[in-house]
Amino acid sequence: MGNGTYFFFMLFENLGSIKYVFFSLGFIFYCVVIYFNVLTILAVFLERTLHQPMYILISCLSINSVYGTAGFFPRLLTDLLYDTHRISFEACIIQSVVIYSYAACELTILMLMAFDRLVAISKPLHYNNIITTRFLTLLIVIAWLYPIICVGSGGLLTSRLKMCGSKLFKVYCHNYTLLLSNLS
Repeated sequence: MGNGTYFFFMLFENLGSIKYVFFSLGFIFYCVVIYFNVLTILAVFLERTLHQPMYILISCLSINSVYGTAGFFPRLLTDLLYDTHRISFEACIIQSVVIYSYAACELTILMLMAFDRLVAISKPLHYNNIITTRFLTLLIVIAWLYPIICVGSGGLLTSRLKMCGSKLFKVYCHNYTLLLSNLS
C-alpha cells in the first residue's frame, strides 16, 4: 500500500458512525448547489430578456460553481463513505488543478462583472458599443482559458516531481501540500 504512488487523507480516520451523518449532509448540500446553479443557468439561457452581459456573467459564475463543486464534492463524499482514504498522485494533481482553476476563474469572472458595471456607470451612452456580444464572448473565453492554462502549467510542473511523503492532513489535494510532501 505505501509504495509511493498514493496519498492518504489522514483526517478521515476514526470518524465512526458519524461519517454517515457527514455524508448525508454533504450529499444534500452538493445536490442543492447543483440544482440552484443549473436552475440559474437555465433561467438565463431560456429567458430572452435576461440575455444581457451581467446575467450572462452570472450564468458563467454558476457554470464555474458546478465545475468547482464537481472537482471537490464527489471525492469528499467517497472518502466519507468508504474506509479507504487514498488517492493516486495523478488524481491528486487533477483535483488540485480543478480546485485552483475554479478559484481563479471565479475571480476573473467577478473582475469581468466589475468591468461591466464600470462601463455601465462611467459611459452609459456608449455601453452598447463597448460591451458587444463579440467582445463579451472574447472576455469570457479569456476569463476561462487564462486561469486554466496558468494553473494547469503549475500542475504539470508538480507532476514532474517524485513523491516523498504519503500523508495529507487535509480533506482535499492542493499544490502546497503536494510540494511539502516532496520536501519531507
